[in-house]
Amino acid sequence: MKSAEQSQLRDIREAPIQIEGYSIYLKRGDFKKKSSKAEAPVRDEKFHARVLISRERYTELRAYFLSIACHRTADRLAMEINALPFEPYKPFWRQLRKIVRLINKKRKAAGFDQVLMESVRWRRNIVKAFEPLEVDQTA
Repeated sequence: MKSAEQSQLRDIREAPIQIEGYSIYLKRGDFKKKSSKAEAPVRDEKFHARVLISRERYTELRAYFLSIACHRTADRLAMEINALPFEPYKPFWRQLRKIVRLINKKRKAAGFDQVLMESVRWRRNIVKAFEPLEVDQTA
């Protein structure tokens, strides 16, 4: 007979962990990088962690940004996008680029300036575990 805790356990390979608006899951790797064009492709059988915005949160963010796309300046939109409480891991980065492209499509149709891709933060801040955070003393 299963305990109450056992019934709550899920395999991350089958069901992602949802936490703080992130969705974390494991997936098998794609193909390994080839050293030459003549080399046959080799599938990476290792599991790799993927971190992205959860489906529900992504839907909310997309709807929000599309609703304000023509009511804010391009700079203001970039500031709001950069203020999102997410680190731009690659799958998240792709989701964010899609939102920016949709915003720009809507802004272009309305005749407004587009949000420059360069104005959005694409690099994540590297934080070392178990080391104290450095606090900016100049502020």
